[in-house]
Amino acid sequence: MVEEMIAQREHEPEGMAWKFTHQQIEDYIRTMVRCEFEAASKLRWSVEAWAVHCLHQAAEAERRRLAEEKAMQKREGWNNG
Repeated sequence: MVEEMIAQREHEPEGMAWKFTHQQIEDYIRTMVRCEFEAASKLRWSVEAWAVHCLHQAAEAERRRLAEEKAMQKREGWNNG
């Protein structure tokens, strides 16, 4: 499924919205959920603990991105001022 989406993405004209069927989206989500359950199982974590871990990782990545963006704006302000 993912390979199909990547192949479609590589061949579509720039700016064209992805055109997936409802069934393709459902299949993709089902696959992703299965992968997350598998990841939790391999670590012997509960599904809830794995979800919290993933959410914390995403939040931390966003905090780092925003801090870097702010630092870059500050550097540009010093260079332009």
